[in-house]
This record gives sequence, structure tokens and C-alpha cells, in this order.
Amino acid sequence: MTGVTDDPLPVPVSNARVRATYDRLAGVYERALGPLEAPSQRRAIATLAETVDLRGARIVEVGCGTGARLAGLVHRVGEEGAVVGLDAAAGMVSQARGRGGQVVRGDARQLPVASESVDVVCAFDVLELFSREDLARVLDEVRRVLRPDGRLCAVTMTTADVPDSRFLQSYEWAYRHLPGAAAVGCRPVDLDAALSAAGFAVEYGERSLRAGVWPVRTVVARV
Repeated sequence: MTGVTDDPLPVPVSNARVRATYDRLAGVYERALGPLEAPSQRRAIATLAETVDLRGARIVEVGCGTGARLAGLVHRVGEEGAVVGLDAAAGMVSQARGRGGQVVRGDARQLPVASESVDVVCAFDVLELFSREDLARVLDEVRRVLRPDGRLCAVTMTTADVPDSRFLQSYEWAYRHLPGAAAVGCRPVDLDAALSAAGFAVEYGERSLRAGVWPVRTVVARV
């Protein structure tokens, strides 16, 4: 089996199809993947809170999914802060409503948020759903909505520094060859390289393994 590719895998289906996939998965997503994703996402929020004072902050979580992290973010910002969860899949938005903050349906490539109005953007397990071109657009939008010295806190499946990962090798093979596998849109990306190209400075970064095999990258980056 060959090693993991340096470049991100292509997204051979439309963004609309990826969105429809997560719309269908909304009812089971948290039960299926929540136990794997939750620890690193909570760790990311804790690290963010160590980097900046979140009390009174305005936070937008892009790709909030079922809203599993919204209540924790609301607790962090307190009564003077505000949390908005945004997702493109109607099913995810339906699941997330009522879990904390305001939840809206929207496209990360064109955020329905005013320029320089947000202190923090969180993006947990969502940036890897976009093609290279769309990821650049998303990060440009994140920069637009962040206030000067704002932060991006992100967790992604990573390909950097793990060329011998059997998990990623198998994942890449399945993504390329199994019918329908690419419809989830999720594939490993080099997050640090994408952030650098978009003009972000990484303040904190770590790699961890979910279930001992699934490599993810957690970063806090500054505008």
C-alpha cells in the first residue's frame, strides 16, 4: 500500500451532495462519531480558553453539526457573550437548536456575519469537507468576520507528519475506490499550510490520535 498523499484528496462530488449526506446523517451522527470527536473538540476549547479570555466574547462555530459543543461555549462566554452555531445541513441545524446559543443555517463560504464582528471562530471537524479552492474561501471569510487579533480554533483530520499512518492509507484507499465513500467529503488536510496561505499565524498546535489511530490536528491561530 502506498503512503498518504501530500496534497489533499479531491472532493469529487458537489458541496450540495456533501451537505445532503450530512442532512441524512444528522439523526445518528452524534451517537456514531460523537464519542470519538468529543475529547479533542473539548480539548481545543480548553486550549483556546487558556490562550484568550472568553468571558464576554462573541463566538461563531462554523459547521456546528448537532450542536454538541454549543453549551460548553455558552458557558465559557457567560451572560455578556454570545455564541452562534452555523451549519449548512438543515438536519444538523434542527438537531442543534435548543442546545445553546443561536443556531442558523448558512454556508461557511459566505458567512452571514458582519465583518470584524466576531472574537473567535471555531471549526471542529468541518474544514476537511471543502475542496482546496473552497477551503481558501472559507478561511478568507473567517478572516473577514474576525475582529483584529481575533482567533480561529480548529480541529481537522490531518495528513501532515503522519506519512506512515495505516489508518490514513486505508482511509484514502476507501475514499478513492469505494462507491459513495467520497460523498461524506471528509479527507485529511494540511491545516497549517492552509492557514499560512490564508494569512493566519498559528499560536498553538498539537497532533493527537482518536481511538489510537485517527490523527487530528488542533490549532489556535491568530489573524
